[in-house]
Amino acid sequence: MSALPNDTEIIIVTGLPRSGTSLVMQMLVAGGVPVMADGLRKPDTDNPNGYFELQAVKEIRRSSLWLDEATGKAIKIIYRLTYYLPPRYRYRVLLVQRNLAEVVASQSAMLRRNRAAASDIPNARLIELFQDELSRFQTWLQQQKNISTLHLWHDRLLSEPLKEAMRMREFIGRGDVKSMASIIDGTLYRQRYRLNTA
Repeated sequence: MSALPNDTEIIIVTGLPRSGTSLVMQMLVAGGVPVMADGLRKPDTDNPNGYFELQAVKEIRRSSLWLDEATGKAIKIIYRLTYYLPPRYRYRVLLVQRNLAEVVASQSAMLRRNRAAASDIPNARLIELFQDELSRFQTWLQQQKNISTLHLWHDRLLSEPLKEAMRMREFIGRGDVKSMASIIDGTLYRQRYRLNTA
């Protein structure tokens, strides 16, 4: 899709859980980009600055009429639900990626804090499964004529926030770059690549 970004398109922030999608949403808000979020999921230890989620997203397989209100705005959607985006809209997708060992470590830490049962799948196998799913997802994105995609990496957002904010601004056609970059807090980068994959 080569058309310039405009207010008739919907910005989708997506990726694996714990990959940095909430961080990108926070950057967009700081930059003055309107978002759709209901605030029902409150900030916590895992996401102290908020989740920026919208409950209606979970029902997208059954109803997507709410997307009529989303043009020109950003929405966070887990990658598995992105497949159900109706083709009647045009989308700018911000695909947030992170070292998969860090993703698994972050997910495990979140489960422990919430006293939830951890997966019994070995870490190395989880990483393989995530790799396969992401590969299929990226192939699907490339095949959609109504979708343009910008790849963002979690570590680069933290190490080069101004540069990455400029890339985001160029891609979506809006947002104050300095404000987007200013909210980056490196102290929240808690699960760095050090996972034992056994």
